[in-house]
Amino acid sequence: MPTIYVRLDPRKLDNPDTDLRHALPDLIQEESCGEVKEDGYDYVGDVPYILLFMKADDIERGLLWVLSVLEHDTTLGNDFLQASVVAVEREGQKVVEYPKNYKGAFPV
Repeated sequence: MPTIYVRLDPRKLDNPDTDLRHALPDLIQEESCGEVKEDGYDYVGDVPYILLFMKADDIERGLLWVLSVLEHDTTLGNDFLQASVVAVEREGQKVVEYPKNYKGAFPV
């Protein structure tokens, strides 16, 4: 099952509560009716960033669900889209899907 990676920059969140590591994946799973499933989290980088792992059988549909929730939801008072970098696994590489103008490798 392919992985969707959501990296959140806590510096760009109004409320960088650590409960986000559970609340946001739960919401994505609920909104997608289980098409996208939570698969853990980690803290990475020197910020540290919150890295969420999501699984989906259909990576394109899963990506649409993830981006829709990031765009339209404000869990714990946060605008997630402006704080996110979203990537998917393609042919063994992490390819950034959002933001579209992102240059370089996925920032882990």
